[in-house]
Amino acid sequence: LNGTALPVIDPKTGMVTGAIGAVYDVTNLKLAEIAARDSSTMLQTVAESSADGLALFDRNHHCLFLNRPVPGLTPEPAIGASVEEFVPPEDRARVHEIFEHVMRTREPRDFSQVFPDSQGALRYLELRVRAVQSMDRVIGAVVNITEVTERRAQQDTLRTQARILETMREGVVLVDAASNLIRLTNPTLDRMFG
Repeated sequence: LNGTALPVIDPKTGMVTGAIGAVYDVTNLKLAEIAARDSSTMLQTVAESSADGLALFDRNHHCLFLNRPVPGLTPEPAIGASVEEFVPPEDRARVHEIFEHVMRTREPRDFSQVFPDSQGALRYLELRVRAVQSMDRVIGAVVNITEVTERRAQQDTLRTQARILETMREGVVLVDAASNLIRLTNPTLDRMFG
């Protein structure tokens, strides 16, 4: 319960002759505050334990939340910075248009972004932008950020190895030791044996 009390003063004597009070039942308000705090704690825990980076931007493209900074790429301070400040200058118009499209149409957009980090090494990110809606209106956008630099390097290595195999003058065959089945041949071996 929450209450207030005011004195009743006799206007002729200036003496307090009584009091007026009001008592309010604030149980529902307190329960709602506890539920909101618990919900916020759960969402924070989910965001912090996510393998992806998560960023929340308002309708004006300003960062409201970032679950973790992206070393070498995140502006300081990140909270309050516009989404355009997170990308290289040459990509700002494209990213601005992506955000505007998501907020205008509510259609999700996925895109890739290459960033030079503070040491000049290229880092590759996949970004997924989704509209945040409240009561049938768009109030912002959430972005899931996955760094794929290592995966990209592995794919490049595999492509290089495949090109080497294709251009070798020697025939190459890869046999599965467990089943004795041929798993891979290169073009030279194929030409040799049809």
